[in-house]
Amino acid sequence: MGKRGLKKRAEGLRLQILNHENKIRNEQARQSPDEGKLHHWEAEIIAFKNSLARVLRRLGK
Repeated sequence: MGKRGLKKRAEGLRLQILNHENKIRNEQARQSPDEGKLHHWEAEIIAFKNSLARVLRRLGK
């Protein structure tokens, strides 16, 4: 993957992290939040952050 692709991937991962953080906030605001969903989204955020770190390392940042 070239530099352009890595930058695009990094931006996509950042967007996914933000989307999942919003999902978590919205779910927590509910009267009875679904803990399964919250756990799943938190796990995905961790995976996205790990992937983002690898991409940034490849970009030299």
